[in-house]
Amino acid sequence: MVRDSSEQIEEIVWNVQGKGEEVHFEAGKPGPSVLQYEYDPMGNRLAKKKLYVDGPADIRSEGQYYVRDPQGNVLAVYQYNEENIALVDDKDSLYLEELHLYGSARLGILKKALALRYRDESGTANWSIRTLAKTTLAQSSYQQLELGRRRYELSNHLGNVLATVSDKSLGQDSSQTGQADYYLAQVSSASLYYPFGWEMPGRKFVSGEDYRFGFNGQEEDPDIHGGGIVFKYRTEDARVARFFAVDPIAAQYPELTPYQVASLSPIYMRELEGLEGILSTNVGIDFRAQLKVSFTIGGRDGYSTSGSASVGMNVRTPMMGGHLNASINMYHNGLGTSKLG
Repeated sequence: MVRDSSEQIEEIVWNVQGKGEEVHFEAGKPGPSVLQYEYDPMGNRLAKKKLYVDGPADIRSEGQYYVRDPQGNVLAVYQYNEENIALVDDKDSLYLEELHLYGSARLGILKKALALRYRDESGTANWSIRTLAKTTLAQSSYQQLELGRRRYELSNHLGNVLATVSDKSLGQDSSQTGQADYYLAQVSSASLYYPFGWEMPGRKFVSGEDYRFGFNGQEEDPDIHGGGIVFKYRTEDARVARFFAVDPIAAQYPELTPYQVASLSPIYMRELEGLEGILSTNVGIDFRAQLKVSFTIGGRDGYSTSGSASVGMNVRTPMMGGHLNASINMYHNGLGTSKLG
């Protein structure tokens, strides 16, 4: 795809990795005029920039920078704003927007909104450099705990983020005594999806800021076709259940379209970073068949022989990491057996 008139996209520029590098919108379309993306050598997104072009010398820019670990996991997201990129000394700003929380997998996000660089009304640049100082009990008799900035995600077996809750508990005084009898979690967001990731209209609840991740635990980009789903290798248009680019390993699956999502089995399979569908659980599907034949052969001199043969087969489809086993067992007069596997 190089353009999309229905979405007022004039041109899409692709890089050598098959990932969108620039998206140019038609004049008059609300929102940014150009989207720009930058990636590392592994294909992970490092930056997203939105350009608002109001004239040759009046171009406003905003976007995000991503900081990742060696495995590609997002550690932090920075937000920047430039009032006019045509000026060397414009009123730009930089904020630490998010820190991502992990255990064995991602747990959630810590919202920071910490200003690192900003310009005041006089145009003077200010850098707010924060350092961590050692604190002991002798220096301070109390500690400050700020609640409500963390968002923990609740996912299903496919990794779809169905809800997020904050670290702030809401006390419930059911007995009217002025004290909390029990606590409820503060729900920050909740979403329901169609099988291939499109959010159901009217089935999304957000309290405060929206959550970055959704279907299959992937980042959602609201500026792409009403909400593109960003995998490592490709971006999906969830409305039509297909990717914008060809599958990098399409040659391994000639039976599938190169634009398919989750091997067209979104109920029990999840998408592996834009490559192929993988089982979301350890449960496979077995196809078993067995055939047993008994026979008796009589000779002209009254001699007879009897025996049986059985063939068993166990098949698991290749996309499920499966295998094919076949065995043949033959018995002759109950004395001998042979096996082929």
